Amino acid sequence: MEDAARSNTLYIGATGAIHRNLIDKFSEIELKHSYEDLVLGFRAALLGKTHHVRENLVAYRYQVGMSSVRFSKITTAEKVKSKLRTLTTYLDVMKQRQTDLAHIKPDQAALREVLRVELAHLSAKHANLSLVQHAVSSPVGFVLRNIGRPSALFQHLVGCGTIRFFQFE
Repeated sequence: MEDAARSNTLYIGATGAIHRNLIDKFSEIELKHSYEDLVLGFRAALLGKTHHVRENLVAYRYQVGMSSVRFSKITTAEKVKSKLRTLTTYLDVMKQRQTDLAHIKPDQAALREVLRVELAHLSAKHANLSLVQHAVSSPVGFVLRNIGRPSALFQHLVGCGTIRFFQFE
């Protein structure tokens, strides 16, 4: 159950089927950036009502159609914006999972803690990336003091010269 709480890939939306009871047991999805498949998959896991068909029933094509834009061909600012959108989605999913857990299984302290830690981790990543977004969109660079240990993306952007980094004493 802890793996399901942390997961961002419970199933691919087009491959899932749900029963009406799953909809009736919970309130509507409250957070607008949540993906239904991530919310509904976790809800089903909370109820212990998941089933996996081991036979390949769907062929999933990666990087075709709308997902075919090569990540390497877009600007750094666009990459950061895309990653921020993804993190915003995952933050909303985790918040929705906290709400659903409190509704269905309020006595699950260990699972509540897993979600709290995951949400804190995602929030920190989002805050870090928001700083990077400001840095890559600023024409004069970005000044940071006492950064401590920058994220890997931030270190990469500094290393390739996308961000000019100054440290003052």
